[in-house]
Amino acid sequence: MAWVVIALFVTGAVLYTVIIYNELVRLRNENDRAWANIDVLLKQRHDEVPNLVETVKGYMRYEKETLLAVTQARAAALRATTVGEKAQADRLLTGALRGLFATVESYPQLKANENFLKLQGSISELEERIADRREFYNEDVNTYNTRIWQFPEFYMAFLMRLKPREMFKVSDADSQPAKVKFADIPMSSVERNAQLTKVMEDERLELEVERQTGSVTPEEYTEAKTALDEIIKRRMARSGGGQGS
Repeated sequence: MAWVVIALFVTGAVLYTVIIYNELVRLRNENDRAWANIDVLLKQRHDEVPNLVETVKGYMRYEKETLLAVTQARAAALRATTVGEKAQADRLLTGALRGLFATVESYPQLKANENFLKLQGSISELEERIADRREFYNEDVNTYNTRIWQFPEFYMAFLMRLKPREMFKVSDADSQPAKVKFADIPMSSVERNAQLTKVMEDERLELEVERQTGSVTPEEYTEAKTALDEIIKRRMARSGGGQGS
């Protein structure tokens, strides 16, 4: 009789272990699928950036810093490999695009350019889709990270070498699509330059907060801060030159 009880106990334990294993595999696969959906959209947006720069540079011959910020942000996004790196690169690219779109206000012909409007609409749509996918992905990651630390899943996760995963974090401001809001009264070059400098300074403050909270690695922080400092330095130098003339 005792051996029957033991056999039932062992069988139940094995079945329960299999159930836990399958559940963890399912959560891992859902994470992978959710991230793949975001990654595809990020690549699509990266592909639109060169077309956007090519369209606007003919009109914006004197906005080299603005275009450089966009191209550098895209280059950083292409170099990013981990979720954290891609989240940081996405934040930089979003800020650079906002700076570009703000500059467009001073170019009426560009604002009416059909190709530009099409690209702007495409980028805004991709931003919205990324935001939707990001919400689902972060929910999946939160569930996954919680489960692998629960008992008894913790032991199976250890045997499977599962580790906590990063969320795709952005600031509240960056979670909004980068849209163009054209003003009726065009800004002067000094006003426009001050506005774009302010955008970059805000990005630098957000980056500092992320460093203090540990949301970015030291390497990610250094790379992003160096790029932002260089852009801000050029814009402040340009602003000082414009005011002095």
